[in-house]
Amino acid sequence: MFDQPKGAPVAIEDLAQQLVEAFNAKDAEAFGALFVDDAEFVNIFGARMRGRDGITDGHRQVFGTALNGTTLTLEGLDTMALGPDAAVGHATWRRDRDADAPASALPPGRGVFTLVGRQTGDGWKLVAATNVAVAIPPGALTP
Repeated sequence: MFDQPKGAPVAIEDLAQQLVEAFNAKDAEAFGALFVDDAEFVNIFGARMRGRDGITDGHRQVFGTALNGTTLTLEGLDTMALGPDAAVGHATWRRDRDADAPASALPPGRGVFTLVGRQTGDGWKLVAATNVAVAIPPGALTP
């Protein structure tokens, strides 16, 4: 086993916070810049965005449509180092509609980002991210 690096969990925390800030600013370029060139992002609908450019382009589109008029809040984050230069984080989030949100904006919701990051020559970057919506299981009263 290896010693838990002190920087890895903190780096994932920083990346998660920057992801939320870019989301709330609807800044697709800042969102995409958090990823390595060959990263992959899977959104809550299962659509795969490949590469930094694909992630940027995909978010530019949804920031102007379904996510326009929404705000994301980070509610919790669990991190774990995978080695001296890699880590994973599970970030729980809440999406709210702004008072002036267009009718096409997604409704309020909750979910979990799984974020995998590694240290690069340019600092810590995300290599993969998956966004899963929290849903009420069939027959359950609450999730």
